[in-house]
Order: sequence, then C-alpha cells, then structure tokens
Amino acid sequence: MDSSRTDRLASCGPGLQALLDASSPPLAVAGNTPFPLDETDTCWWLERGCIELFLVEIRNGEPHGQRHHFATIQPGTLLFGLPQEEAPGPGAFVVLAVPHVDTEVRRIALAQLRAAPAAAVPDLAGAVDHWIEAVSAGLARWAAPSPVIHQSIQPDTAFAMATNTRIASGGGIVWLDVPRHAALFLSTQELPAGPHRCLVPLSRSSWLQAGEPLELLGCDSMRLLSGNLLWAGLETLHRLLIPTARLNLMLATVDEHNRLRQRSDSARREWRQGLGALQNVLESGIAGNALLDDRQPALALALQAVGRHEGFDVRLPARRRQRDEDEAPGLEAIVQASGLRSRLVALDAGWERYDTQAMLGFAKDDGRPLAILPQAHGELQVFDPERRQTLRGRDALALLAPTAYAFTAPLPSRKLGWRALSRFSLARGWRDLCAFLLTALCGGLLAMAVPIGSAYLIDTVIPGHDRNHLLQVGLILAVLGITTFIMSYVGGIAFSRFQSRTAPALQAAIVDRLLRLPARFFRHFSAGDLAVRATAITHIDQLVSSSAAQALMGGVFAIFSFTLLLYYDWRLGLWAALLTALYTIATLALIWMQLRHQRHLAQNEGALQGLSLQMVTGISKIRLSASEDRAFARWATLFSRSQTLRNSAAAYQNMQTALNSLFGLAALFLFFLVLGAYRDPGQADVLAVGGFAAFLAAFNHFSGSITQMTQTAAGLMAVQPLLERALPILSASPETADDKDDPGTLSGAVEVTQLSFRYAPDAPLVLDDITLSARAGEFVAIVGASGCGKSTLLRLLLGFEAAETGGILLDGQDMRELDILAVRRQMGVVLQNSHPIPGSLYENIVGTTRAGLDDAWDAARKVGLAEDIRRMPMGMHTAVTEGGSLSGGQIQRLMIARAIVGQPRILLLDEATSALDNRAQAVVTDSLDRLSITRIVIAHRLSTVAKADRIYVMDAGRVVEQGNYEQLMSTDGHFARLAAAQLL
Repeated sequence: MDSSRTDRLASCGPGLQALLDASSPPLAVAGNTPFPLDETDTCWWLERGCIELFLVEIRNGEPHGQRHHFATIQPGTLLFGLPQEEAPGPGAFVVLAVPHVDTEVRRIALAQLRAAPAAAVPDLAGAVDHWIEAVSAGLARWAAPSPVIHQSIQPDTAFAMATNTRIASGGGIVWLDVPRHAALFLSTQELPAGPHRCLVPLSRSSWLQAGEPLELLGCDSMRLLSGNLLWAGLETLHRLLIPTARLNLMLATVDEHNRLRQRSDSARREWRQGLGALQNVLESGIAGNALLDDRQPALALALQAVGRHEGFDVRLPARRRQRDEDEAPGLEAIVQASGLRSRLVALDAGWERYDTQAMLGFAKDDGRPLAILPQAHGELQVFDPERRQTLRGRDALALLAPTAYAFTAPLPSRKLGWRALSRFSLARGWRDLCAFLLTALCGGLLAMAVPIGSAYLIDTVIPGHDRNHLLQVGLILAVLGITTFIMSYVGGIAFSRFQSRTAPALQAAIVDRLLRLPARFFRHFSAGDLAVRATAITHIDQLVSSSAAQALMGGVFAIFSFTLLLYYDWRLGLWAALLTALYTIATLALIWMQLRHQRHLAQNEGALQGLSLQMVTGISKIRLSASEDRAFARWATLFSRSQTLRNSAAAYQNMQTALNSLFGLAALFLFFLVLGAYRDPGQADVLAVGGFAAFLAAFNHFSGSITQMTQTAAGLMAVQPLLERALPILSASPETADDKDDPGTLSGAVEVTQLSFRYAPDAPLVLDDITLSARAGEFVAIVGASGCGKSTLLRLLLGFEAAETGGILLDGQDMRELDILAVRRQMGVVLQNSHPIPGSLYENIVGTTRAGLDDAWDAARKVGLAEDIRRMPMGMHTAVTEGGSLSGGQIQRLMIARAIVGQPRILLLDEATSALDNRAQAVVTDSLDRLSITRIVIAHRLSTVAKADRIYVMDAGRVVEQGNYEQLMSTDGHFARLAAAQLL
C-alpha cells in the first residue's frame, strides 16, 4: 500500500462538517482491524488516510480465502453498507474494508445523511460521487477488456439510445431514470426488480447497454440529493454491486483458467511443430505439413501454407484476455501480428496463365480460406486446410472466389547489409537463377565448338576438298549455333523471371521498412531525398543482378576460351593473359576516377530531387512570397552541378570506350609480333593456319568476355554511391512488435510520470520533469505559449520520440514495452500540419480502417461536415487535390472525422480547431463530448479548453499549473495571464 496517502486529510464545507461533528468522534483504524461493509443503515466518513476495498468470500460469518482488491477510497469519501446477496450461504461474498496505517473514520447513521440540511448538500453530493466513481472503476476493471462506448452523456442532457448501444458518463456522475429490464449494467446485470423505473448512476468507468430504444435524461447528484431522490438510486447501485463483482470475478477466474490452458496448448503445439520440422527434412507436401498444426484455425493454416511458399513466417496474435478463446483471429489481426502487408487482388479470367505469387483465396461456395500455390512447372495447386485436401487444375480454379489476398513479406527488423538483401532476393528466385547458370554453362561449352570446328575445316577439310565433310561440319556448326541461341534465350527468360520475382518484392519490402521506421528518422531527410534513397535499393538490385548475370556468362566463356588458347599455343596464351591484365588495370583506374564523380553526383541528385519536390508542393507559398527567382536560382545551381559531375564522369566513360577498341587491335599486333619472334626458319610454323585461326576465334571470345566483364565492373561502380545513399534506411531500426507486449483493448487511461526529453544529447531539455494524467474518458487540455513543448509532448505520447527519463503509462502499462503500432491503432490523431491526401473525401475519412460509407457519413456528421459534403458535386466521392479545393476549416473538420471514424480509445488533437469559427467549433466540441473517449487537446483558444476536466499549463518545458477552467481563472497565474491576453 502507498503510505504517502495516509497523511491526507479530508476537507469539507461547514454544513457537512456540522453534520459530522454531530455524529460519532473519529475512530482510528488500521490494517489489523478490517471491517465488512454489511450494515445497510450505516455509512463511514473517511476522515484521514486511505482504505482499500476487497471482495472476499464469507463462510460461517468469517472471511475465507483470497481477498480480491477492486477499489481504493481516498479521504473525503463516504463508504456505504452494502446489502447481502439474496441467497447467502457457502460462496457468498462481502466487501471488506482494509484501512491503511493512521486512518481515521467516522461512523454515521444513514438516517442522519437523509436528513442533512441544505447547506451540506454540495459537499455530501461530492462525497457520494467519490464513492460511486471508486466502486464503479473497480467493477469495470474486472469487466476488461472494456467495450466500445457509443455515447457519453452530460448532466441535464436528453438523448436517445438505440438497441445494443452502450453509454457512459462524459464527466462526473450522471444519473439516469431507466425502465426496468430495458438495459444491462456493465452489459451483464439486469436492473433490480421493483417499481417500473429506477435510477442508475454512471461514471466514466461504468456503462449501460440498451436492450431496446430508449429516451433518457441525465441528472447530477446535487439535484437528486436536493429532491431527496438520490438514496433510492444509490440503493440500486448497492444491490448491483456484489452480484456484478461476483460475476466479473468468476469470469476473471475463467480467463485465468483459459490462459493456463492456452499456455499448455501452445507448448503442445510447439512440440508438434518441432516434430513437423523434423518430418519436413524427409517429407514434403503442403497438406501433410499443415496437418501438424491442426489445432490452429483454418485461416492460419492457409496463411502458413502461403508463407512457406513465399518464405515468410505467420504468427497468431497474442491475446491479453481469453474470454474470446473460441473466436479465431481474423485476417487483419494475423497480418498485423506477422508484420505483413496485404492487398486485395482480382482473379480475372485467365489469371492462372500468368506468373504469380502464392495468395490467400476463398471458396466460392462458403468463403472458407484456401492457399493458392503456383508450382515451378506451371501447375496451380489449391490447398484447403479445412477439408485437408489439395486440388489441381480445373478443379482448383472452379473452387476459387474471384478475389484473393497477396502479401508482402518484411525485411528482418535489424540493421541490414548487402548480404541480407541478397538472401532476401535469392529466397524468391534461386530456382530461376540456377536455371540461368546452367544455361550459361552449356552455352560456354557449346561456344568452344566454333574454334575447334574452324581449325578442323581449315587444316583438314578444305585442303582435302572433302565436300561431304565440309557439309557435315557446316551442319554441325549450324546446329550448335541454333542450340547456343536457344540456350541464351532460355537463360534470358530465366533471368527475366528472376528479376520479376525479386525486384518487386524487394522494393515493396524497402517501402514497408521505410513506413516502419520511427518518426525521428525522417527529421534528417527531405521527402524527395528519401524517395531517391528508397528507390536506390531497386536500382542496386537491378544493376547487381544484371551485371552479375553478364559477369557470370562472361566468366564462363572466358574460362573455356582461355583453356583453348593454352591448348593451341601456351606461349601466345600467356602473352594474351599479360595483355588482358594490363587492360584490366587500366580499366580499374578509370573506374576509380569515375567513381569519385559518381559519388558526388548521387549526393547532389538527392538534394536536387528534394528541392524539386519542395518547390512543386510549395508553389503557392513561393508565389505568395515572390520568391520565384530565388527558388529558380537554387534549382539551377544544383542542376548545373549535377550536369558538371555527369559530364566529368562521361569523359572517363569515353576513355573506357576508346580503350576497349584499342584492346583488340593491340592484341592482334602482339600475336603477329610474338609469332614472328618465335618462328624458326628451319622448322614448320609454330601454328598451322587452322590452329592460328582457331586461336584467334577463341581469343575473340575471350576478349569479348573480358570486355563485357570490365564494362560490367564499370556499371557496378554506380552501386557504391547508391548503396551509400541507401545505408541510412538499411541501418535504422524499424519499430517492431517482435519483443513487445500486446496492449489489449485500451480503456484510455494515460499517465505521464517525470518525463524529460531533449532532441540531441548536447541540446537543452525540451520537456523537463513533466507529470500529468488523464483518466479514461476525460477531457484534458494542455496550454501554454508557443515553444513551451506542447507539440513535443504529443509526439512522445504517439511514440514518435523516446524519453530521456520518465515514462508514459497506458492503462498502467509502460508504453515502451507495448507494441506501438497496436497502440496507435487505438488512437485518433490530428496534428498541426495534418492535411488531406489526394483522393476522394471518403478515402480521406476512412483511411486504412475497415470503416464503410455509412461510418464515413456518421463521422462527417459529428464534425459538422456532412452538409458541406452533400453540397459538393459528387458527395462523399468528391476528389480532394493537393491544390486545395477545401477551406481551412473544412480541412480541419475532415481531419477530425478521419481521427474518430475508427472509434479510437484516445484522441490527440494539436490545434485541431484553430481554423473553425465559433459555430463550427461548438458542433465539433459537442460531438466529441458525447464520445466516451479520452481527449488530450493542445489549444490556445479559451473556448476550446473551457469544458476540460483538467487543464495543464506549460511554460519552458515544465507544468507550472493544473486545474479546471474556473480554478485556474480564479488565481493570478500563467493561465489567467494567457486568458487575459485573449480577452483584450
């Protein structure tokens, strides 16, 4: 227990204090003197300290078994006696109050409270509200995960509820006069039997679920207490409390049992998968492998089959609560847990004739999941995990629905190098690469036939005038030539298949990695520069793969050709090798000099692309500031520098071309010179005419291969600058959920504790020891002068930055230990620089959520944008362009609609209503008030923060004041001065 709370004293007004003084004197209690709250005609006033409430089983009038904590009571709260369960006996429960050390309480008869004077009503209502908030929060905590709250209600507000919708308080305690059997408390308990209607209190933590359409009116505790109606409603809550707590406790016990069962099942499943891995060493077959995981849902089995084919792992999402044990995870949940990207594709007529990847399909008749698995020989297989069968051919095609899902596998979530990228590419195209290498080997062997055949023709066939042999050798050479062409063609197809399989997958994985990088990474690069860096990976892959193919083919041909050179004349072969070495050294020198210019060119091109994109997107600002000449001057400077560097590199390339031409002539001159030097007048020629012709033919192949390899090396020199450009993307660590916890369904409670942050190690603190909190469903405002750190705090709440010290807790969980992507999916965000994306209004509102057209209209209505959209030419499908077809206020309302359409649990707004007029802001504010979500709002306008439950005032990176609007305005502090400046 937190002993720091025991020093707190309750304070109250004179009316309630007089009532307390007339009751019993303060009674000192402690943890060794717990007492049950079982006397319905008695209540206790907590004067000092703190009391913990536990639900405990009663047997033979004594507490028995484990205590289950569900509430903490602070000073200034009334504790009420609770009625016993209707059927007490073995297993009955009671609420046990366990005081902290140095706790004092006053025992008061309930009749005294009922007869309280009017002067005591305000303080008495506050004490009752504290009690209701505490016990409601405890009950709701056991009902986790918290459901989606469709509406929130304020006192003195009428509203309508549709069937099966849930409602909670938008602030404080709100009482509802509800017909009996028309609603469920916390979605589990019917209201107690009795008269036709009953009063039920709701807090931010508790909710009602309507069983039929209802028309209700909210009321606060003070009004009910003044009319002496509160006590009947409080009795209703007390009659609900223990049965609800008992039920939720039983469900929590079932949850724990299911968790242990799932843990056991998971261990058994891992054991079976281990056996499956051993079995797969000797066996193959999709269906057989899938049967090893038969405890998993069919959808997961189908995805695992697709993953085995495409080389990625499929993981089931972790469950924080096991109440949905029988519910199989959906496609979106599995894709998110596996870190994949999915896209819906149409299976048009004849799609099976084209090369495609493995996909997740669905049966045409009942929609069951299927794995579409293309085979190496062109055959299509469809694996049905539900029926444990594999279909082929027309039977497989007839089974499929016309749509399927294709997936993009991510790169490993670590610092990557060239080897990792190569492994990623080879995993998808190694068969085609092997086919290409095989054809290259065969082509090299066949190429040896031309020199050998030429020597035979010149030395034997032609001198002997043997026409039959001449015809036979000619036919053989023609057949070998055709065969070589076929081999080259097949090799080209195999290599094209290799590139078509690897390049799109690699580029998609790079873009996926770019999207997963933390937001702080993007501070160092412009958008255009990042685009160049991201596409550099694909350029590298294309250069390396094509160059490697050419180098491999050239190397194979060079080896076979050099073997022939040594065979015909080893001395000429060595001279040819020496000349080739000199040629290679000169080529490498030219490449090195060219590389220096290419590196500077790549850097300058990135800056040029970034500037060009900024000029295009900011053309209106350039024109408004009359900066066209300066913008053009900057662009011209970068462009001219690029052209200069490009021309310098081209000069070395021209030298390389001249050197290539000189190489062949120099070699021919060298051979004649060497033959003349080694010629012995008394002996026959060193080489016969046919042998020399064969030597020259082999050297032509050899020199052509060497030239091709040097040109390949010259082309590869562009890889180094590109790789240097791409290294920041490959070196940065993406945001990953591999070692993070699933946050579950958040309630919306946020706590920031002693948070400090700076943008660089040697930079000053931007946030200094920030502490603030927002309970679930609260409206919290953060105000302060520009530059005080408000927007930076919002970036930390989003996980865009990492704190230097302190932490952020979401529902008591450290955000650093949570899957930040799963957290953000439960947040709605509008930042200062939020703007629409090119597309329709509908696409801008729904974004990547699964919301439909009706949801988009509902979100637009809540922000007061629906009427504006109806007046547009194509309604919700009206196109939004970057040029700006919407006003500033419409854009802000559109952004708020996008933030709330996904029903987030936390809404973060940074100056999100600054462009709205008073009427539009009132519509937005009222709509957000009715949503039961936590709101953290940064704003300057007083009308935006006036209704906030709590306002935090920041100055120079610190929280200097906190309180509600009235409290802060009543003091001569920072907030009052900010407000006075606006009121002038």
